[in-house]
Amino acid sequence: MVLWLGGVGLVAAVYLVFKMFAMNWYLGDEHIYTYQARLVATGVTPYAEFAMAHPPLQALFAALVFMVTGLNPVVIRLLPILWGLAGGVLLALLVRRELGRLASVAAMAFFLLSYEPLRATSHFTGVNMTVALLLAAFLAYRQGAVRTSAGFCTAAVFTRLYAIPGVLALVFWAFVEHWRKGVRLTAWGAGMGLSAFLALGLWAGFGNVVSNLVLYHAQKTPMSAEGLRRQNLTVLFHNAPTIFLFLAGLLALLVLGWLAYRHLKEQTRRGGSKVRLVPYDLVAIATLANLAVSAIKGSTGWVLFSIPLAVAAVLVWSARIRRTRELLGQQAGERERGDGSEPVGIGLLLLCAMTTLVFLAILLNMERVWMYYYIPAFPFAAVVGGWLVSRWVLGGITWAGRLIRSRRLPPHWLPTAAGLLLLVAYLASWWVSPNLERNLRYYQQSMTRPASQRVHGYTWRPGMLPDPINRLVRALCWKDQRVIGERYNRFNYLLWHESRTFDQAQQMADLVRSHTGPEDRIFGDSSSVPLLALLSERTILDHEVDTNIMRYRGDPGAPQQLVERIDQPENRVIVLSRGIGVGSLPEVQRLVQSRYRPLGSFPTDQDRTLTVYLRQEED
Repeated sequence: MVLWLGGVGLVAAVYLVFKMFAMNWYLGDEHIYTYQARLVATGVTPYAEFAMAHPPLQALFAALVFMVTGLNPVVIRLLPILWGLAGGVLLALLVRRELGRLASVAAMAFFLLSYEPLRATSHFTGVNMTVALLLAAFLAYRQGAVRTSAGFCTAAVFTRLYAIPGVLALVFWAFVEHWRKGVRLTAWGAGMGLSAFLALGLWAGFGNVVSNLVLYHAQKTPMSAEGLRRQNLTVLFHNAPTIFLFLAGLLALLVLGWLAYRHLKEQTRRGGSKVRLVPYDLVAIATLANLAVSAIKGSTGWVLFSIPLAVAAVLVWSARIRRTRELLGQQAGERERGDGSEPVGIGLLLLCAMTTLVFLAILLNMERVWMYYYIPAFPFAAVVGGWLVSRWVLGGITWAGRLIRSRRLPPHWLPTAAGLLLLVAYLASWWVSPNLERNLRYYQQSMTRPASQRVHGYTWRPGMLPDPINRLVRALCWKDQRVIGERYNRFNYLLWHESRTFDQAQQMADLVRSHTGPEDRIFGDSSSVPLLALLSERTILDHEVDTNIMRYRGDPGAPQQLVERIDQPENRVIVLSRGIGVGSLPEVQRLVQSRYRPLGSFPTDQDRTLTVYLRQEED
C-alpha cells in the first residue's frame, strides 16, 4: 500500500507541477461556462433566461462552488485541474483492485501525462468533470454497486453528452456478464435519467431544454472533410505514444485470446466432444473489420452497419468468455479470486478495450469534432497500456529471478513478447509522428517559407511554484524557439500552449469598468467578454453569453435579429475579435461602425486581436 500511494503521489505531483503553469487566463469557451455558473448562482434559470448549449450539471456544480468561495480567480483556474486529478485517482483505484499496483500507477501516468488530457485540464470545458464521473461509474460497477454506477452514468451524461458512448459500452458489458445485471443497470439508469430530465424540464421548460440541447446542435453545419482530417491527425500527432501503446496492448489481448481458443480447441479434441467455435470467430472478425472500415472511410453508414454486429459479437463473446476466461486470465498473468472463480482483471481489460474502440468508432464518424472530444477515450486506453507495461516489468522480474536461481535461461516468453510489443509501439510512434506533422496545415504553410521564417518564439512564464522547481522545469522541458519540422516532446508543446495567455485580460477589464457604470451592459466575443464581465463586475446584455458563430449561421435572419437586440443605449461596450466569431458578421460590423467608436485594440499571445468599442453619445 505504501509503495502504491507513493507511486500515485509521484504521478499526481508531476501532473500538478505542469498544471501550475496553467494558472493564467486564456481566450476560450471556458469563460462562457464560468459566467453561466455565476448566473445560476444568482438565481437566473438556464435554458429559459439564457441559452446554454450543454447539460446543466457543470453549471450547477460551479454555481455551488462560487456560492461558497465567491468568484476567486485561483479557484476558477483550479476547477479543471482538480477534476482531472480526480479522474486520475479514480482510474488508479479502478485498476489497482483488478490489475495490481504497478498497472494502476502506469495507467494513471499514461492518462494524466498524455498531451491531450494535460492540455484539456487547463480549461474548464466540462470534459474533465465528465471523465471523472464516468470513471466513478465504472469503478462502482466493477465493485458490484449497480445503482451507484447508474447514478454516476446519469451524472456524466448530464454533464456532457459525449459521455454516452462510455455509458453504452458499460451497459453492453453488463449484459455480457449477465442479462439480469444489464437489465438492472439499464432500468436504474433510465429511471434516474428520466427523473433528472423531468426535474430539469419542470425547472427550465421542456421546450427550452430541447431547443438548447437538441435543436441547436442539430442545426450546426458539419466541418469540412479536410477540417475533420486535420483534427484527427493533430490528436494522433500529439498523442502517438499513448495511442500506439494502446494498440500494442490490444494486440497482446487478441494474441492471448487466440492462445486461449487454441487451448480450448485442443481440450475439446482430446475430450472427444464437438464444440462449434467457428461462428464466434467469424462474428468477431466481421465486427473488427467493420469497425476498422468505418474508421478508415469515415462513413456514418458503416458505423450503423457495424453496431448491430458489435452487439451480436458482444453477446456471443459472453458465452466464449465464460468458458475461456479462466485460461485467458492465467495467460495474462492475472490473480485468482479467493473463491476460485474467474481471475480478477481480465474482464476489466476487455471492457476498457471495448470502451476505447466504441469511443473511437463514433468520434471518427462524427461530422463535427474538436480535439478534446477524444479525452474520454484516454483513461480506458491507458488501462490497456498500463497492463502491458506491468506484465513486461513483473514478468521481467520473474524471469530474472528464475535466471539467478537456476543460472539457466528460463523459457519465459511473456516478458519478451511484452517487451517486443512495447519496443514496436515506441518505434512506430517515433516514426509516425513526424509523418503526421507533414500533413498538418501549419507545417505545409511553413515549409513554403524561408528557413528563417519557420522559427516561432515563445515567452517563458514561470508557474506558481518555488523558484528551484521553475528552473528545473525550464531546463528540462522548455525551449525559447520552435523550428517547424524538428522534433519536440509533449511537455515542450504543453508549456508552449500554456505560455500563450490572455495577458491583457485585467487591463481590458479595467478599461471596461472605467467607461461603464453598474447599470450599463456589455456584449461581444464569447471567448473573452464573459471573463471581462466577471473581472470588471459588469453584466452581459440580455445574458447573451454564448455568441458562438454557429448560433447565427443556421437562420439567415438571425444576425439582423441579433443586431436589433443589442442596439440598445445601455449596451455601452462591445468587444470583438477581428474576423472571428460574432465579429465576423457584417451586420455587427456595420453596427459598431455606425454607433460605436474604438477605445483600443489588444493583440494577444494567442494570435487574436481584440477591439473594445464604446457606444457614442446620441444627439
